[in-house]
Amino acid sequence: MKRTKIEVGDKLKCIFVSTLPENETGPAASGLQLNQEYPCLQVFTDAGGNDHIDVGLVRNPDKVGYVTSYATKQKLPGMTHWCHPNRFIIVND
Repeated sequence: MKRTKIEVGDKLKCIFVSTLPENETGPAASGLQLNQEYPCLQVFTDAGGNDHIDVGLVRNPDKVGYVTSYATKQKLPGMTHWCHPNRFIIVND
């Protein structure tokens, strides 16, 4: 069975870049591109137990003031543009 939980070091392929409902912007504003491969650099788990993935995107504060968890509305740390795991599939060799 193919693993679906993303871990640090995984190679990921972006399959979804659209802004989620009720959000003003999405990770495409920080450069996320459909069908592009990215490394998983970090995984941040919010207060509700939801994972958020760092693929090397740095949020542009002129476009994105902060990134929040879609489920909990918790502000996520730093200048990373954290992404929801459903935006990726694992494509490790």
